[in-house]
Amino acid sequence: MTKACEIWTHLHEEGVRTTAEVAEALAMDITIAHRMLRSMAMFGEVVRFEKDPADPKSRLSYAVTGDCVTPFGVRLKDILP
Repeated sequence: MTKACEIWTHLHEEGVRTTAEVAEALAMDITIAHRMLRSMAMFGEVVRFEKDPADPKSRLSYAVTGDCVTPFGVRLKDILP
């Protein structure tokens, strides 16, 4: 399984996660995880949630939604009821 597939699957199973949480869970370098997540967000494979400026504990995070494209190019809403 490619790292992109591992990230996508992890987010699908675990929900909204920060870059650091993804990197730790998948034993990845945080810089590589950040680059991959940013790229995956640009291609619609994951959704990016910005930091809340009003909350100092808020962090940039990512998740998979029904509108996300799977790493194989199929939208979840097209394959799940």
